[in-house]
Amino acid sequence: MAADIIVPPRGARGRYHLIHEAARRRTPAARRAFAVLRRYRVFLFFLFGLVGIDLLLLAARDVWHAYDPDDYRERLHGVRQRPRDLVLVGGSTVSEGIDPRSLTGMSWRGQPLDDIYNLGLPGATTTEVWHGVKHGLTPPPRLLVYGITASDLNDSRNEAHGTRSLMTPGDVAEWVYCRPQSAEWVLRHYFEDRVGDAWQLYRHRNALRLWAADQAEAILPDAFPEARAEAQHNLRCSAELRRGDGFAPQTKIRFAHLDFKKVMNDVPSRFPFLENYRLGGHLLYLNRLLDWAETNGVEVVLLDMPVPADIEERMHPEAFARYRTALTDVARRRRLLLLRAGRRDLGLDDRHFSDLIHLNDSGTRRLGDWLRAALAAAGDRDKEAALSRGTAP
Repeated sequence: MAADIIVPPRGARGRYHLIHEAARRRTPAARRAFAVLRRYRVFLFFLFGLVGIDLLLLAARDVWHAYDPDDYRERLHGVRQRPRDLVLVGGSTVSEGIDPRSLTGMSWRGQPLDDIYNLGLPGATTTEVWHGVKHGLTPPPRLLVYGITASDLNDSRNEAHGTRSLMTPGDVAEWVYCRPQSAEWVLRHYFEDRVGDAWQLYRHRNALRLWAADQAEAILPDAFPEARAEAQHNLRCSAELRRGDGFAPQTKIRFAHLDFKKVMNDVPSRFPFLENYRLGGHLLYLNRLLDWAETNGVEVVLLDMPVPADIEERMHPEAFARYRTALTDVARRRRLLLLRAGRRDLGLDDRHFSDLIHLNDSGTRRLGDWLRAALAAAGDRDKEAALSRGTAP
C-alpha cells in the first residue's frame, strides 16, 4: 500500500504532477484523449474565451441594441405591446413621411382612433410589409393604412433586411415555392443571417465600435468625432423607436430640401429602386396581406404616396403608369378605398421633399393634415358607396 502513495512536489508543479499521474493510471483511450487535449489546449482556451465573450455580450444585448438599433425588430416589438386602433405600414416613404401624432384622435366609422403606430420599414418591398403585418399585428388593429409607392412592387429588387429580421423558416419555404426565380437569393441571405446572429461578437461588431467611441470621449475628447456622432444619433433613434408610436424620422431626411439639392447639383441621375421594373411576386404578397385583413376583419386603405415630379414624370413615367394601373385593379377587385395623395392636392413641390422619394418635415405635416381630412371624410361616407368605387373622390 505504501508504494501506491504519491507525494507530489508543492505548488503548481505538484498539481501538474498529479494530473499526469492520474492520466498515466487511466486506460489507453483516456490517455490518448488527454494527449489530444494537451496538444490543442491553446486552441481550446481560445474557443472557451470566445464563448465567454459571447455570453457577456449576450447579457448586455440591450446596450448594443441601443447603439446599433435594428429598426425592423424594434418596430415589430413596439407594435406588439398592445392592441392598436390604426397601424400605418409601408416602406421608408411611410416611416419617414407619416407622423402618427397628426392622426391621433380622429374619428373612423364613428369611433376615435386614439392608439396609432407607424410600422413603416425602411427599404421594404410589399413582401417585407406583409411579413411585418403577419408577425407584428397580433392582435389585429381596426384599421390598416398601407402607404404604397411604385418601388414597393418592383420585382427587380429584394430587401435583405427582411430575411434577417422578419422571416421564419416557414416564410422562407413559402417564398421558395411562390417565387422560385429568387429562391437562391432568399436561402443564401437567410442562412447567412442566422449564422451571423448566432455569433454575438460578429452580430454586435458595429455597436461595440460605437460604444467604444462614445466611452472614449471621457478620456480622449474628440478622438473619434465621426463615430461618436453616429453613436449619439443611434441612441436618439433608439429612444424615439421605443417612444411608443414607431415614428423615428432621420434628421438628414427631416431637414433636407430637394430644391436646394438641385441648386447644389446634388441630386442623383438614377433611381435604382425603379430600374428594370417588373410586377408579379410582390403583387402576390399584397394579395396575401389583403387576404389576412379580410380574415381578421381589418379594414384596409391603400394610400398612393406622393413623390417628386422628377421621378414620376421625367425618370420613370412608365413604371408609375404600370404601378398605378395594377394598384387601381387591386382596389377595384377587392373593393378597397384608394386614396391618391397627389402633389397638386397637397400643394407639394420640391421644397417639401428631401430627395427623390422622401418627404421632409414640412411635407410630412402637409400629408398628415391631408390624410386626416381624407380618412375622416371617407369614414363618414356610406361604406358600400365608398368601397365600390375603389377610389376616393
